Amino acid sequence: MADFTTAYNITKKFEGGYQARASDTGNYCDGVLVGTNRGISAPTFKAYYGYCPTGMQMIQLTEDQARPIYRDNFWNTIRGDELLNQSVANMMFDMFVNHPGYGRDILRTAVANQLPMYTTVERPFSDDELSAINRIDQSILFNDLRAGREQAYRTQALKPGQEEYLDGWLARLAQLNWDAKYKTPITYATVAII
Repeated sequence: MADFTTAYNITKKFEGGYQARASDTGNYCDGVLVGTNRGISAPTFKAYYGYCPTGMQMIQLTEDQARPIYRDNFWNTIRGDELLNQSVANMMFDMFVNHPGYGRDILRTAVANQLPMYTTVERPFSDDELSAINRIDQSILFNDLRAGREQAYRTQALKPGQEEYLDGWLARLAQLNWDAKYKTPITYATVAII
């Protein structure tokens, strides 16, 4: 089974410190510019804690405040503790943190490449969806997720003002690698002989 701390420690390296660019809509809470810190946007903070942070509260956001948001909003919705392969879990967790809008479509395409009858995958995953994700070839799934994310980044970079971020996005993706040490457990089916 996959481990949250392993995935979180990879993703938090990418999610950086405080920024309050006025052009970034994720930096506003109820129309007030308060910024983003540790990858936690102002609207995400409000949705989790129930109030808009001030700019100073966002600047002073601690890892102890950010970590449960990552666990509840991203790890738990992909049922990370039940994913069988850590490399896949790392890729999926980072994918939904970094581009949750594209993530669902990327995952759906990747699963359908091996199981064409799966036309939808929604978070939180149903038991059937989780089973499908776990039973397909994990290295192929990982590579299909990587390819889908790269395509999403390249598409996003075509939008005005976004092209400057492409190199950073691709560098982030390059740091997520298939790791052979994360063995996928072998599952056995019970067959009844009648």
